Amino acid sequence: MERARQEMENNYDVFPAFTPRITNSTYPIGFKPPPIDKYDDKTDPQMWLRCYSAAILAACGDDITKLMYFPIAIELGLLIWLQNLQPHSIDSWLALSKQFVNNFQGTYQRPGSRYDLASCKQNPDEGLREYNRRFFEKKATYVSLSDHDVIDIF
Repeated sequence: MERARQEMENNYDVFPAFTPRITNSTYPIGFKPPPIDKYDDKTDPQMWLRCYSAAILAACGDDITKLMYFPIAIELGLLIWLQNLQPHSIDSWLALSKQFVNNFQGTYQRPGSRYDLASCKQNPDEGLREYNRRFFEKKATYVSLSDHDVIDIF
């Protein structure tokens, strides 16, 4: 048992969390993933997984392909999370997705509220054009604000 654990730890071709079903798989013939923005824990992990999944499917991949390509699609620092998952704990795309969302759900900056946008004030040394740009860039990241609210806040 100890020997098997050491062999797994010394195999740099695979992540220990993936089961042999995943690590012994191969990419589909002709698989060429499109450019995918690496996950950096600053965006909603559910939204990123949807985009990542769609990109892999568009390149004729499947759920196994999503798992195999996943380590390439996340930032280097986040690989520590994947490296430290329980050995052989990931055998499906659903299992990885759930663990990924559970781990990174609290790390990204969520869209603000009407009150957050109201805190965006013009600085004393800031021109109106620069303030307009900054205000509307910030407003673009908010959801569910009516035009009336935006005008009122501005």
